[in-house]
Amino acid sequence: MSRGSCGCSRRDATAWWTIHELHLGCTVPGINPDANPGPGDPDPVPASGVDPDRAHWSATASVSDGGAVTNAIDGDATSRWATGRTPQYGDEWLRVDLSTTHTIHEVRVSTSGGDYASAFALDLSTDDQTYTEVARGLGADLTRITFPPTAARYVKVRQIGSGYDHWWSITDLHVIE
Repeated sequence: MSRGSCGCSRRDATAWWTIHELHLGCTVPGINPDANPGPGDPDPVPASGVDPDRAHWSATASVSDGGAVTNAIDGDATSRWATGRTPQYGDEWLRVDLSTTHTIHEVRVSTSGGDYASAFALDLSTDDQTYTEVARGLGADLTRITFPPTAARYVKVRQIGSGYDHWWSITDLHVIE
């Protein structure tokens, strides 16, 4: 066994170095992700600036075989919209019309039981014609997507992963100004 310059051991040149899991975190200046946590809620939705004009929202989706698409935006965590397709194909999307343009900086997508998007992209638009991708990443039961404040009327979450053996479903989607 030889020692490298860092003092770590190395058996031979064929040994693999692997990372099983890596977690990174970041914060957006001026946003405190730990503000006012609720009981048992490690990542609470802020009390102000949430879901502007939610009563006027509408939603459409590329496919809806597991609950009405409006279930994703009804504010009821016990209902859900789902693709009803397994595995995930990477071409599914959910689009929310906020009814008017707002300056938003965060979207939170909730699900349960592992039915999250294996990978996602978030696109925003003011006219439903030209979309700008503002974020992409890997999904989780609670996917918190932050980005610089952006004017948007339309919010489109795209499921861009493939092969994951779960439906993609959303129990609740929050938009934060």
